Amino acid sequence: MISHFGNEFLSLRHLSQGLGLLCHAVKKLEDRAQKQVKEGKVFDSMPREGEKDFLGKDVKYFCFGNAPAFEWVPLGLLYCYFQWYAVSACNYVLLVGWLARQGDPSRRKPWEYVSDVIPDVRWFRDKIAAHFARAGKKDKRADQILSTMYQVCFENGRFRASPWQVTLKTKGDVGTSTGGNSWSLTEVHENIRKRYNPQKSEDDISS
Repeated sequence: MISHFGNEFLSLRHLSQGLGLLCHAVKKLEDRAQKQVKEGKVFDSMPREGEKDFLGKDVKYFCFGNAPAFEWVPLGLLYCYFQWYAVSACNYVLLVGWLARQGDPSRRKPWEYVSDVIPDVRWFRDKIAAHFARAGKKDKRADQILSTMYQVCFENGRFRASPWQVTLKTKGDVGTSTGGNSWSLTEVHENIRKRYNPQKSEDDISS
């Protein structure tokens, strides 16, 4: 099969290199943020009374936007990492699904396969990364508004995308965005690597 679909397998190899690079870049930011949390430095900007309530406890944390403790995070670049990853990851899984269908026509259609493997990444790709829903007319207004909101937060050790939903109420009608669950780039990458190349290192899903 590899000899018959040489270009396709080469494309998977090329995409895997880019996906690994993006994962590595986000993992470096996560490692620094996790270290900061472990050392208690996320509380530096908190009033001393509030800090005492949290130190030494098992705390679940959520950080978003221009958080004082994470002013070093390159917010724009981090957001682009998620956009670039979503497009390439969907292309990777889509092509895998297409190749599987060439060998067995009864297999799921390629886009159905993507929705099964990485559903939340696909939503992010369709509404934001491939093209902003805001710039079109097909999507509901709540999705259009959500698509241009900043999408990345830091939650319990991972940077995650799509933590929000938007609800609009207009003349008695209520509309809610279709966004799925939030997703972690590094977690998705780990799962993709284990699914397709479990023998590879954590930053390599090459074919």
